[in-house]
Amino acid sequence: MKENCKFDERQLWGRGEVYKHMILVMGGLLILDGILKDGGVIWAGSFDSSMIILMISGMVGSVEMICRNVYMSRGNQNKWVVYLMGIISTISLVRIVIELIFQKYSLIASSQLNDKGFLFVIDVCMLVIFVVFIIKSANTKRIEKEENL
Repeated sequence: MKENCKFDERQLWGRGEVYKHMILVMGGLLILDGILKDGGVIWAGSFDSSMIILMISGMVGSVEMICRNVYMSRGNQNKWVVYLMGIISTISLVRIVIELIFQKYSLIASSQLNDKGFLFVIDVCMLVIFVVFIIKSANTKRIEKEENL
């Protein structure tokens, strides 16, 4: 193991397990996408479907890493990235919902996700990561507080 690695052995092992699960999820989604396309169902453009598959796999992996306490390194210096991602995805999601309500936009055009639908899915994935991170952080702080009593 590298000397300058910021993760301990438990975290490295846990991250490896999560990456394995992410590959399985991605493979399953790619197979499902292929089956749908062979059946004539085009749910999104090729770029959009690929990006959504990557984002969903990343979301599943991120949530699992957060739950296993292996998302951040021992120092947790990069929490601001998660907070920034949560703020940006919340703003974008609110903007999309407002446009859907007041300007009568749709997330689907010609039986496919349009640009707004694509962004909506990506924003929801990022928001799920953020919410799980916040819940796990609050729970960890609560447990540490109870242990110190």
